[in-house]
Amino acid sequence: MKVIKKVLPSGLTVLLVPMKDSASVTVDVSVRAGSYYEDKATSGISHFLEHMCFKGTTNRPLLGQISRELDQIGAQANAATGNETTSYYVKARPQHVNQVLDIVSDIYLHSTFPEIEIEKEKGVVCDEIAMYEDDPQSIASDLLRRTLYGDTYFGWDIAGTKENVRAFTRGTIIAYRTKHYVASKTIVTITGNIDPKDILKKVTILFKPITSKIAVTLSKKAPTLGTQHNAHKERDTEQTHVRIAFKGFARNHADKYTVAILATVLGGGMSSRLFTKLREEMGVSYYIGASHRSYAVYGMFGIYTGVSNNAVDAATNAIRTECTRLTKEKVNDTELNKIKEMYTASIFMGLETSSALADYVSTFALNQEEVLTPKQLEAKFRLVTPADIMRVAKTIFKEKEEYIVTVGKGVKK
Repeated sequence: MKVIKKVLPSGLTVLLVPMKDSASVTVDVSVRAGSYYEDKATSGISHFLEHMCFKGTTNRPLLGQISRELDQIGAQANAATGNETTSYYVKARPQHVNQVLDIVSDIYLHSTFPEIEIEKEKGVVCDEIAMYEDDPQSIASDLLRRTLYGDTYFGWDIAGTKENVRAFTRGTIIAYRTKHYVASKTIVTITGNIDPKDILKKVTILFKPITSKIAVTLSKKAPTLGTQHNAHKERDTEQTHVRIAFKGFARNHADKYTVAILATVLGGGMSSRLFTKLREEMGVSYYIGASHRSYAVYGMFGIYTGVSNNAVDAATNAIRTECTRLTKEKVNDTELNKIKEMYTASIFMGLETSSALADYVSTFALNQEEVLTPKQLEAKFRLVTPADIMRVAKTIFKEKEEYIVTVGKGVKK
């Protein structure tokens, strides 16, 4: 994998990754602007702005024009809003790369935000929020976030609230976009069967209008965790959804590779300890997993499952037992090697398409990190030892620092 990086005079970063034999090209334009850049009144505006960018531009003003043009070339398009970033991307056959680049740059730079479309999209986004409010798993994740981080941007939902969405105005949306969609916060990533020199020239021309104003950055202060460690929401469900969390590590932490392996040992794959215990041995859960999420200033280690309503105590006790076991017993070499093979295989096999590679490369750049090749990343994970895993487990799995929330029927608070 060869990554060609170029920072244009405006401050815009361009990443090009040629894939000679690829049957596709992906153009991804991402910006460091997400829900963590919002305040109480604008919570949800990053997500709403992402929706509106497909509703018309100065060059493609008609409703549905962008979608029709993409469909005519068989392209796949989408966008995504996260806590720290927002991305717009299109994947198509290589012969359409110039057209795709023109469309994505047009969406990013020249969206017009028609008043009538804003009002219609408010209904769409409110329906999206309602959809999540009907889903017990989404409710559980939201409850955990609120319990951990309270009424702060760390605890708010990315989509915001219906009240906020209904209150957004065209002026508010444009002001937010003008403030955050600037060159120094934006990454243009193009992967696949491309001519790098030709593409770079086109990117330079198309993105010339991007503003070079001073970027707004995130606070470097980590969130204060809540004092209430347990929460429950009553729902008439056939199973109880359980979420358990511990304080984790920020992205720049020296143990970020070790904690990723730890999460895989505990709840990654069908031979993981929690899957084996809760599903295969106890037969009380269909889904069970563990993950570690790292952000700029903090991290969270999470365990998630859905269990029979009458098996919540047994399941949570089993989870705690497995966590404690990792603090007292070293993972043996056979199990650790298996986990490393699983983890590294997922990296390599997950990068077979231009879209997956674009996401991989842009994520490093958005996090302001050096782009590691898959082999370099594999080498980081190969260095993790059983002693490292036990040490990190002791740091994370502390009884007094456990947070647990449940969504279901008849669970004691």
